[in-house]
Amino acid sequence: DKHEMKPISNALWSLPTVSPQEVMSPDILHNIHSGIMEHLMEWIDGFLKKHNRLSVFDDIWSNIPPYFRPDKPYRSVTQWSGKEMRYFGRVILACFTAALPTHVSFSKAIKAVRYLSDFCLMAQYPSHTQETVTYMKNYLTKFHEYSDRAALVQDIVQCNSSFNFPKLHLLSHYAEQVFRFGSLPQYSTEISEAMHKPLKDAYRRSNKVDATEQILDIYTRTHSMAMLENNLVAW
Repeated sequence: DKHEMKPISNALWSLPTVSPQEVMSPDILHNIHSGIMEHLMEWIDGFLKKHNRLSVFDDIWSNIPPYFRPDKPYRSVTQWSGKEMRYFGRVILACFTAALPTHVSFSKAIKAVRYLSDFCLMAQYPSHTQETVTYMKNYLTKFHEYSDRAALVQDIVQCNSSFNFPKLHLLSHYAEQVFRFGSLPQYSTEISEAMHKPLKDAYRRSNKVDATEQILDIYTRTHSMAMLENNLVAW
């Protein structure tokens, strides 16, 4: 407990040529948009509530042009999609900084948010150079440096908690995986996630009783009609 280590046996340890971090490719959608960014959102919410600045943050958020953020007010969004989390990552640093009072120094918290958001934005680059990968490494190092200096840990994270959890640890392997496998967005599951929508729509159109066959029928019919329309346009 003192060293935050758990006495468990990992099956991958018996495979000498396997690196656990390479078993799964980096997933921008689930590890950053629906992972790190959601954690960052919780930390910021807790920080702003403690300092009574959440309402100010809401006002600032609502004044951002709608093409930079979700259409709904910040606290009215009950479920953030990958697209909305991308918007969040682009504007959160500016909103967070503007929401804090100027007469009190919050530089450590601002820098912690800055370096984590910068890392997440740079990880989404479609191509990289040695210089950009170095930036990624430095941003992550700086985030840990400032978050461990009490800015976010003491004010937000509960007692006996830490920033040592799998989704955050995976970020430390991103730079190496860029060199070995190329840019990270090519492994994101956002493309396959988009295919869930037609199936969800088909479920809503079913009677919710033994819906599997109905979903397949509706999806097949819709897909066939779309192919027919494309053929007619091409003809």
